[in-house]
Amino acid sequence: MTTAPAKMTNNADAPLLAARDLRVTYSRRGGGTCVAVDGVTFEIARGETLGLVGESGCGKTSLGRALLGLIPVAGGNVTFDGQPIEQLRSTVLRKFRRRAQLIFQDAAASLNPRMRVGAIVADPLRVHGMARGKAARERVEATLAQVGLDVALINRYPHELSGGERQRVDIARALVLDPEFLVCDEPVSAVDACTRVALLDLLRSLQRAHQRSYLFITHDLAAASRMCDRVAVMQAGRIVELGATDRVLSNPQHPCTRQLRSAVPTF
Repeated sequence: MTTAPAKMTNNADAPLLAARDLRVTYSRRGGGTCVAVDGVTFEIARGETLGLVGESGCGKTSLGRALLGLIPVAGGNVTFDGQPIEQLRSTVLRKFRRRAQLIFQDAAASLNPRMRVGAIVADPLRVHGMARGKAARERVEATLAQVGLDVALINRYPHELSGGERQRVDIARALVLDPEFLVCDEPVSAVDACTRVALLDLLRSLQRAHQRSYLFITHDLAAASRMCDRVAVMQAGRIVELGATDRVLSNPQHPCTRQLRSAVPTF
């Protein structure tokens, strides 16, 4: 008896992504393991932004990368469009990679300093065999315009750009494949306050225009309030509070949430 190859489906009534009892561990030097994600369960609907908030080191980035299959999981599972991602193989896995992308925290570190902007944004198209030559350049130019960048920057190197421009290039690189799901890992933490607001508004407008789903990772409740439909509060690898953004932030039930809320500056 043979098993049919896994296929990516499209059930509009089901959540786009779901994590069930997800665990991520790392080996310690000298023996033993460190638990980074400890039995996490949640869903993300199509077109929804779920905020993942918590202090540095609580496991947010590990969880985000596990959702994309970029690091192995020690237990539980992740399903995307109804299909467990650990079962995806070959061309189906490549299709998942096109549909789910990552926006990095620090564009200065994540962008190749030896590549020009055009080559950086076009690289995913090359890797996935989606466009070359004139077609690739046209798609890169359209994506740069979509994130508010002048196409004249296409021949610049990352060090020739401002911090906000580099972050927009990083966003463009993630968007050029037209993904349905984005893990936004602290995407505005490395820019100034004015640029932060502009980038948050950009991400929101792009989501609404294309009905994308986001996991928005942050330690900043003000950013979460501006971006997210729901928030999950993470502490020591576990989700300790989960609910609608307004409810969680206006009436936090867990001490960790109250502590994060007390750190939000008031003017």
